[in-house]
Amino acid sequence: MTTFAIPDRLPMLAKGHQPEHSGKGCAMDMLSWLTGRKWGDRLPDCVHPVINEFVVTVNDLCEDESRQRLWPLLLRCIGTAAPDDQVLDVRLAAWLAESVLDLTRLEDRQACANAIATARAWADDPATDVAYAGANAAKAAAYAAAYAGAYAAGAFAYCAAYAPERLIATLEGLLNYHCELTNHVPPPVAAERWASLCEAMSA
Repeated sequence: MTTFAIPDRLPMLAKGHQPEHSGKGCAMDMLSWLTGRKWGDRLPDCVHPVINEFVVTVNDLCEDESRQRLWPLLLRCIGTAAPDDQVLDVRLAAWLAESVLDLTRLEDRQACANAIATARAWADDPATDVAYAGANAAKAAAYAAAYAGAYAAGAFAYCAAYAPERLIATLEGLLNYHCELTNHVPPPVAAERWASLCEAMSA
């Protein structure tokens, strides 16, 4: 398990993008600054899109006290991006959707399960002799995973009020699965970036 040197006093994580020097910020505000980008909630290019979207969901659905517990997980997000790796994209989205399948509405559950199965079937065997057919299969699988992921997000919105522990545990599980697939080791955040973040947070 990777450990991180995190300052004793951490900036306050908040729901949604916050102005610079406000004393708080959302998960993406913090990650953008810590990775050398401008303050803001736009997707840092070093974070995998599937992970990014779920981090935003967890950040915004957690209450203030629970949200502060996200800091160690946020640092694990750095460097997870893998441009043009469609198989990884689909596997992560399918894992996330399956992890909350039990929370979806009964009438939606079979459609979600079918989407997950479609995505995983392609990820298990993405090779094809016909390039055009392969591209179409990738698009279809990605759509299926996104379809399943949409139900996952809706399920969490439904249960967030009483299940912050599950929100956080699922994010940790997603990061663990990414590490299992890629052997990713997050780079440490330089001390000067932490110091710079504290300056950016101050009024």
